[in-house]
Amino acid sequence: MDELDLYRIADTYTLVDAAALLVGEKPSRVCPPRRGICKRYHLPRFEPLDKGATDLNSKADSFDVALKSLLHAVEGGTLPAKLNLVIDEEMAAMAHVMMPGCEIAGPINPGSATILADDLREWLTSRGVKSGFFFPEVSPLPASDAALIERLRAAETARDILMRELAALSNVETERDNLREQTSALADEVGQLTGSLDAAGTRIRELSGNQAQGKSRTAMLRLIGGLAMSGHGIDIHGGRLEGIGQVISDMASKGVSVSEQMLRDRLKEAAKLIDRLDPK
Repeated sequence: MDELDLYRIADTYTLVDAAALLVGEKPSRVCPPRRGICKRYHLPRFEPLDKGATDLNSKADSFDVALKSLLHAVEGGTLPAKLNLVIDEEMAAMAHVMMPGCEIAGPINPGSATILADDLREWLTSRGVKSGFFFPEVSPLPASDAALIERLRAAETARDILMRELAALSNVETERDNLREQTSALADEVGQLTGSLDAAGTRIRELSGNQAQGKSRTAMLRLIGGLAMSGHGIDIHGGRLEGIGQVISDMASKGVSVSEQMLRDRLKEAAKLIDRLDPK
């Protein structure tokens, strides 16, 4: 919150602060009276408004008028205020010779005299002022029917824009829900495809194993055929399997390494196949 926001929540103002706020100036920029320089509260005329600003303060005259108006209203009794009068030292020194009814108090000190925010707003309203710092929630009324019609049209245009934006947001929400449903369906399909791929991979491995096993059997049949054609003297029919040791020795001499049990199992499978093909 800046300085003006903090002043907006106050319920009491000095006349100096109120005058500054009326002209849209920060009260902290008001200079107090100084002997030999300026004997009244004032805004600097030749000082930039803010750091980096190039325009000179053009609100000094407006501040002077606003402060005078507030002082006159307080003095006239139309604006209630809590006063803090300054004692006039010269008048006090002559109090013993003053006529009855004379006051020894000096002028109102606007830097210490205070007014209530509600009283100030009521006074401003009575003077026809209904906008500015003290009426932040009130928009200025149109000066004519044409201005009112223009404001109504602007309000309708703003309403139409908001309605279109609301409809667009509704469409976005609908599309979002549709995308969520599609994403969920795709996730199910991906899960099914993943399961299918896993099953296919398992089947491929099974077929590869069967193919390798088939090649191994084919090789053994060829081996048996070769042994038979060479008259190696191995008997693999029926339940007998003789001469296996000699076969392994001969294979080892040719650089082929195979265990006796593996060769025995393969030869038995081949023998069973031969028996099925030729029962005799």
